[in-house]
Amino acid sequence: MGLDVSKTVVDSFATLFNNKSAALFAIIGSGISLILSSILLLGITAVSSFMLYGSGSGLSPLSFNANMLILSIAILIIGYFVSVFMYGAIISAVYAGAKGSITNAARTAYHRLLYLAATFILFSIIVIIGMVCFIIPGIYLYTRLSLSMPETVVGGKGPIDALKGSWSKTRGNAFPVFLVLLIIFIATSAIALISMIPTLLTAFIGGLLLLVVSAILQLIVGFFNYAMMIGQVLIYGKFKQADVTAKASTGKAAKK
Repeated sequence: MGLDVSKTVVDSFATLFNNKSAALFAIIGSGISLILSSILLLGITAVSSFMLYGSGSGLSPLSFNANMLILSIAILIIGYFVSVFMYGAIISAVYAGAKGSITNAARTAYHRLLYLAATFILFSIIVIIGMVCFIIPGIYLYTRLSLSMPETVVGGKGPIDALKGSWSKTRGNAFPVFLVLLIIFIATSAIALISMIPTLLTAFIGGLLLLVVSAILQLIVGFFNYAMMIGQVLIYGKFKQADVTAKASTGKAAKK
C-alpha cells in the first residue's frame, strides 16, 4: 500500500488542531518546555553574574557552580521525561482518534514511559552514530527507525522490538516516509524562522514586551514541532492497517 505524501503531511498539521487531546498535550508540553528552559537560562545567568560580581559574597565559586550543575542536570532530566510523556500521550491520542480520551492517552503514556524513554535513547544513539558516518547513513537510519515510538506505545513493544518493528514497516517505503518527514521538518523550520521576525522587531523596544512576545512565539513553535510525531503516528497507522489487510487476505487464501 503506497503512502500519499502530500495527504499525510496535510493531515499531520490538521490533526494537531482537530484532535483536541493531541492539541492539549502539545500545548502543555510546549508550556512546560518553555518554563524549564527559562529556569535553565536563569541558572546560566546566575552563574555568569556570580562569576563577575559574587567573589565578595562569601560563597565558594566551586560550591555555587556545583549546585547550579546539579540543578541544570535535574532540569534536563525532568524535561526529557516530560517530552517523552507528551510524545506518548500524543501518539496514543492520535492513533485512537475520536474513540480516545485525554485520560486514556495520559494513562497509556504513563504506563509506557520507561519503555518510551529507553526506545528514544537507543534511537538517538543509532541515528547519531549514523550522522557521524557522513550524515547520509544517519538520515537513512532516522527514516527507517522513525516509527519506533508508535511501535512502543501502540504495539506495546520493548525498545529493541520497537526498532525492529519500525525497520520492518518502512521496508520498501523508506523514500515516501523520508519525504513526509522532510516536508514537515521544512515547514516547522520555516515557522520557527518566521517567528523570529517579531522578536527581532520588539528587540528594539526591549523590556516586558520582548519577553512576552518571545514566550508566545516559543509556545507556537513548540506546538507545531509536535507535527513531526503526529506524522510518524499517521504513517505507522497506515502501515499497520496494510499489514492487517495483508494478513487477512493471506488467511482467506489459505482457507480456499
